[in-house]
Amino acid sequence: MYEMTLKTLGSLMLAVSLPAWGQQLDHPRNGIAFNTKDNHAITYACQLDGSGVLNCEFSQSIIRAKYRPQELEAQYQSALKQFRAGTEQPDPDSCKLFKQLDDVLTGRTKAPDPSKLAAVSQKQRDDSARTARAFLEYCKSPSEPNFRAVLELDRDKKSRTCEVSSRRFDQRFSPLAGQGKAPVWVVQDQPSGVCGTIRLDRFSPEPSSTGMMTFWSYSARQVVTNPSGVWLPGAPDIRCSEIDQAEYLYDWRGREVQLSCDYISFSPI
Repeated sequence: MYEMTLKTLGSLMLAVSLPAWGQQLDHPRNGIAFNTKDNHAITYACQLDGSGVLNCEFSQSIIRAKYRPQELEAQYQSALKQFRAGTEQPDPDSCKLFKQLDDVLTGRTKAPDPSKLAAVSQKQRDDSARTARAFLEYCKSPSEPNFRAVLELDRDKKSRTCEVSSRRFDQRFSPLAGQGKAPVWVVQDQPSGVCGTIRLDRFSPEPSSTGMMTFWSYSARQVVTNPSGVWLPGAPDIRCSEIDQAEYLYDWRGREVQLSCDYISFSPI
């Protein structure tokens, strides 16, 4: 009787000392989610600590066209404006380099390092050969049509260049109360910086059709609590109210991304 009472009391104390999340709450563990608008994806690894806080490590991967069409057009028009103003003329050293490049690519001259040339793809050789020929024509006759030809080849190559970047970050999450065994997990954050920026990121559950597992989608958003502040001084200043405060949704369902990339550029940001 005494032994049974101790066991019963011990079980009750254990049940009381363990918070509900420790026994019941489902939470994200390891996974990947895909941005529904942009060509982004996040992978995450989360662990629940003894206080009921979910600690997550994230890695975000981004692939996108390096240049927007309007950027390429602006660059084209700016260079053309400089040419018409007489400030853009063929440089003798550049003409010499393109002549050497053309000689190597056409086989008239042996490459200084044949192994490096062998490592260049046929697409790169073709693009380089077209650019070299166009630039040499511009060197011979620095007319506007020849200058345009060089610009158009440069714009074409840039339009086929994609940029890849990645970043790591950590976040801590708490469950919203009263949502059952698979709650929404909301990031723990405080206003920071001159703009008083605060994160509102969250994980949202989606039970499988059988109820045997839970899939997790992720939402990323920041809000500014000091919109009148100056985020980046300059001419003109960039105010805190101009910071992107849109919501970005990441779905656990995979999706394919179509990009016309012949070239990849890696970026630290």
